[in-house]
Amino acid sequence: FTGELGRPGTAGLVYAVLGVGSALAGLASAALPTRFRLSARLVTFAAALALLSLPLLVVGTLPLLCLAVGLFGCAVAPFLITIYALAEKTVPLERAASVMTLVASAIIVGYAIGSSTAGALGDTGGHRAALAVPVAAAALALVTSVAARRRMRRLESRRREHTQTVAHEPGPAADVH
Repeated sequence: FTGELGRPGTAGLVYAVLGVGSALAGLASAALPTRFRLSARLVTFAAALALLSLPLLVVGTLPLLCLAVGLFGCAVAPFLITIYALAEKTVPLERAASVMTLVASAIIVGYAIGSSTAGALGDTGGHRAALAVPVAAAALALVTSVAARRRMRRLESRRREHTQTVAHEPGPAADVH
């Protein structure tokens, strides 16, 4: 898109704005209350991704693109943080490292597929076609998150119950008389 505007060197700026929005929101997400369950966060942040991606379809200037990308970025880190937290908290501890590796790999593969698809669409259909890719990906994230919410709640509850049971079981020191 920046090339279509005659400013191809500013693509890095646009990507940096995405990163800044994402980083700031990621830092802010550390302050979210624990009562805001991960399963609810998943749907909330997927909805934010979907909603905040829509302006990408109508931007026509570099400043508006930066604004749209910056706002979209504000949903990226909280969504990814929630995915990683769910992965950690919904599997047995002995499988957590493997699951985290799978999640990281899936994100990288998804990014590669999205980038290559957007690039191909951008070459043939212009920036609007390319920017439709993150909009479609965000919509898919929302649909998937809504579909998975009930299961995520069950897994969260099961893990919480297991953690409380383990915390209340007497350990080796309690057996000493």
